[in-house]
Amino acid sequence: MISNQLDALSRPVAAFITFETQEGFERACNLKRPKYAKKDFKHKYEFLEAPFHLQESKEPTNLKWENWDKTTSMQAKRKYAVIAAITVLLIGAFISFYILKIQTISNYRKYPPTTDCDTIVNMYNGNFDDPNFIKYAALDKTNTEDEKGAGIYQCFCQLNPKSSDTCSDFTIDKYKALALSQVVTFGIVAVNFIIRTINIILIKTIGYYTESKEAKVIMISIFIA
Repeated sequence: MISNQLDALSRPVAAFITFETQEGFERACNLKRPKYAKKDFKHKYEFLEAPFHLQESKEPTNLKWENWDKTTSMQAKRKYAVIAAITVLLIGAFISFYILKIQTISNYRKYPPTTDCDTIVNMYNGNFDDPNFIKYAALDKTNTEDEKGAGIYQCFCQLNPKSSDTCSDFTIDKYKALALSQVVTFGIVAVNFIIRTINIILIKTIGYYTESKEAKVIMISIFIA
């Protein structure tokens, strides 16, 4: 009894056959299951007391042999899990860049690049030591922090060749904006590379039967991401 069970468990259920001639291949193709055959269709030929069915296979070099033990239902479950994981990654990346973008926009509102500093400086004859210029720049500092500045504080600090205690916040904001710009630039490249790498790793876990199918899915996922 044990011998019979062992024989049943070790009996092959599928095989890949390479024909030496085109004629042999074409004859085998004639034994394929009819396209619109009924569910209870039984082929007239049998092999090892089981129905004998043939179908064309992919090129041997295109097959991922290690994945042939995975069923289509296993692949479907893994596919949904991979889609969920990639979606979470994309949402996380979007939220991160959105937060950084808000910081960048806030800085632009505080110090608009369109401010006509030449006109404002000429109002004080280009004299950064003018008490009125210093006074109104200090008064405009609070409004600038609230993104409601008139541009006096911005222009006083932006074009002033001398260092001033009044401009300490402006200097900090300037370097923060520069650092933020670099973080966004390199962050996009780094995040895209990380997501691409994770995509490839996750898709390989699905267990596609062929290299071409796996490569196609990877290309689509990278394009979408």
